[in-house]
Amino acid sequence: MLTKTPKYLRDGQTIFNFLEWLRVKKDYPTTESNRMADPFYIDDKKFDKLYKEFFAETKKLIINPKK
Repeated sequence: MLTKTPKYLRDGQTIFNFLEWLRVKKDYPTTESNRMADPFYIDDKKFDKLYKEFFAETKKLIINPKK
């Protein structure tokens, strides 16, 4: 699922923003970093569902992405 990355973000930015989104929007706990959620115990099926939701929400926020 992580192969689907918004065109306006680099891979690292996408992963960082997703983990931060999990903490802020979905209240997943943090361990090593206060800004990012720890996805270690999220099973793949749930992870994919959350990523799709993040991707859809992020797409709405960017009105004019850079090309």
